[in-house]
Amino acid sequence: MIRLATLGLLACTPLGLLGCTPTDDTGPTDDTGPTDDTGPTGDTGAEPTGSVEGTLVDDQAQPLAGVTMTLCGTYCRTETTDADGHFFFGIAELTAHVLEPFDYPGEDQALAAASWSRPFEIVTVDAPELVSLPLPLVMRPVVDPQPVDGATRVLDGGLELTLDPADISHLPAPATDPTLGAVAIPEVEWPTGGLGDWQILAAWGLAVWDMEAEDGFAVRAPLPSPLAAGAEVAFLVADYTHGFQHGLFFEEAAVLSDDGNWIETPAKAGLDRSTLWLAVTRTPRSPSRPSP
Repeated sequence: MIRLATLGLLACTPLGLLGCTPTDDTGPTDDTGPTDDTGPTGDTGAEPTGSVEGTLVDDQAQPLAGVTMTLCGTYCRTETTDADGHFFFGIAELTAHVLEPFDYPGEDQALAAASWSRPFEIVTVDAPELVSLPLPLVMRPVVDPQPVDGATRVLDGGLELTLDPADISHLPAPATDPTLGAVAIPEVEWPTGGLGDWQILAAWGLAVWDMEAEDGFAVRAPLPSPLAAGAEVAFLVADYTHGFQHGLFFEEAAVLSDDGNWIETPAKAGLDRSTLWLAVTRTPRSPSRPSP
């Protein structure tokens, strides 16, 4: 098991191949738990804990063996998928957890990181029982990775993305010729936890998932059907720290096109550092009334 305070190392070890370096936002400070590595109080029986299990497969429903999975709640833990793609976490605190792969299939992790998207799910353990995911998590290879050169690229599912390499502070390997790819995620594989009152309209998995851009990616996402004028929209992005701290995807601003067929990021307010992007909508909230 791995203490959350060591997540800078956890989050960056294989991604060191991608130029990743630990940052202050990689996990809570040391005042969130014990300072040793013996695990949470649940390990001693002082607090009840649950457990989590599931299966990891590729887009052909074939099991992915030997992939490290992470479960991050009060603490982060790692387990490796077996020959059937199965993983099991025997201890999970009664809280929200981020569940995602830590590495990728294959020996060449730098190549794999630029070739595979990664699933991301927020799992809430609210009883000292086994939480078994009803469907497998799916790792999908990205479709037609594109050069990062400042041009607007149309990726899988019509996702339009613009990223100037001058804005990137962490380049993937090989840094001299970075690419960025995306794959449209079918509805059956959409995450179910951490959405709040948002409804998913479309979803994309990203590779490379952890490039830091000073001004973000300019993103324009097509919608499966037009929304009415005035509909409230946003992008939800996979952010593991925000995920286990709040049990939610991180919410980013978006605007709806005049014809209702697209949502896009406002100028100089794009998205970055993401595993998964969700185009979402919800019923507009009524303005609060002043107290009588």
